[in-house]
Amino acid sequence: MEYVVIERARLERYQRALPDLSLHLVVLNPSREVILQRDHDREKTPVAHHFVHLQQALVGELTGVGAWIDSSELTAEETVAAILRQPERARLASMSTGR
Repeated sequence: MEYVVIERARLERYQRALPDLSLHLVVLNPSREVILQRDHDREKTPVAHHFVHLQQALVGELTGVGAWIDSSELTAEETVAAILRQPERARLASMSTGR
């Protein structure tokens, strides 16, 4: 599932709703400047300016949960490789029990 999750409470709701699944969280966390530049360089209409404010909330709510990857200087292929190198780091323990 791909979805923007910026609140710990929402992540916990997913875990309660899907107790038999092993959930993973990967946060791609490039710098604000890189986010805006990549968005500008796309052929589609830029939209990052509508969402870039969520970065601060995400950092405040979920730092330390899942695998965080600063993809500022990574290509798409390098980002995929970084995700695949650390699957256990992305695996979510039960947030309420620490399991």
